[in-house]
Amino acid sequence: MKTGSLSPRVLAAVPLALGAAASSPARAADPYQINVVLPLSGSGAFLGEGEKKALELAEKSVNDGGGIKGQPLQFIFQDDQSNPQVGVQLASGVVAKSRR
Repeated sequence: MKTGSLSPRVLAAVPLALGAAASSPARAADPYQINVVLPLSGSGAFLGEGEKKALELAEKSVNDGGGIKGQPLQFIFQDDQSNPQVGVQLASGVVAKSRR
């Protein structure tokens, strides 16, 4: 996979996931879940689908290599419908959920 073909958002997700995994204890059987908000429908879907495929490939590569400290990686995709307001709502929901 060429680095130049991935968006900055995709490239930033994997190192952040790996860094966060090192600081949070979890059982090896539990997947390390990362929420991803992408335009999977609407006018920006052509961009979001490519980013989703790239993240799925990264997920497979990480998991084929034993995961993150034995913990499988799982991206959870949410569709912002190419609408910034929907994206903010989804991201706010993810942040609120993570603070519980």
